[in-house]
Amino acid sequence: MIASVEQTCALRRDVLGHVGNKWTGLLLTVLAKGPQRYSELHQGSRISERMLSLTLRELIRDGLVLRDAQVYRLTDAGRSLHALVAPLVEWADAHQEHIVGSRVAFDSGAE
Repeated sequence: MIASVEQTCALRRDVLGHVGNKWTGLLLTVLAKGPQRYSELHQGSRISERMLSLTLRELIRDGLVLRDAQVYRLTDAGRSLHALVAPLVEWADAHQEHIVGSRVAFDSGAE
């Protein structure tokens, strides 16, 4: 099946939306360390049960996470996405001080 340009663009937006979702990055990072039960994912994060369930459901639907016998784990596709997201998270952590300082300066009008 060959996807139309519109279908391809919609899929790209969906995938990039996952990456930009604040909970997806956290779940990818946690699950990259190994399989986790739902209760472990909930206790180890600040995600509400509703958002955790919704996010896991989206990740399962897209084939990034697999639920097997009450345990969640990354699929090969999920691991490859994590490999791309992890450097972005590291970059954000390394530049956090600069970004916060720039925002404070901008918001105070001292551009």
